[in-house]
Amino acid sequence: IYNGVDSVHFDRTKFDMSREEARKKFGIGDGDRVLCHVARFFPEKGHGNLIAALPYVVERVPDVRLILAGDGPLRQIIEQQVLQQGLGSHVRFAGRLEDVRPALMAADVSVLPSCSETFSMAMLESMAMSVPVVATDVGGAKEAVVAGRTGELVPPEDPVELGNALIHVLSDQAWRKHASE
Repeated sequence: IYNGVDSVHFDRTKFDMSREEARKKFGIGDGDRVLCHVARFFPEKGHGNLIAALPYVVERVPDVRLILAGDGPLRQIIEQQVLQQGLGSHVRFAGRLEDVRPALMAADVSVLPSCSETFSMAMLESMAMSVPVVATDVGGAKEAVVAGRTGELVPPEDPVELGNALIHVLSDQAWRKHASE
C-alpha cells in the first residue's frame, strides 16, 4: 500500500505564504537557489552524503542554500560536518517543523539522499508542492520520480553523482520549471 498526501494541503497555489516570505523566514535571499532536505537526522536519511556533495555544488553554484528540516540524534554531527567544511553560510538548520510547507515553498529543488527508504513521504509532499526532486534510487523512488521529468534519480551513497545531479537541476531553470508543472 503506497503512501499518499493531501494534495489540497500541499497545493502551493493555495498556501498562504509567498515564496519571498518563505525564503525570508529561513534567511534566504530572493536570488539564491535553494535545496531543501526534509528528514529525521538518522543514518539512513543520507545527510552525510548530502553534506559531502555540497562543497562541489557550492563551487559551481555559489548562491546555493540548503534548508535542513528535521531533528534527531545525528544533528550535532551534521552541524559539525557543515562547520568543518566551511559551509555555515550555505546551510540553514530549521529543526523539526510542524508544517514543512514553508521550507518547500522556499525551495527550488527537494533533495532526498536516503541510503534506504520505503516510500518517502517527503518526496510526495515535495512533488505535491510542485518542487522537483533529486532522490537516491532506493525504495519506491523510481515509482514516483520520473527521471528527467519530475526529478532525477542517483545511486545511493554516491556524493559525486548526487552533486552532479544537483548542479544540473540548479543550473537549468527551464528544466526546473518544466519539472514542477
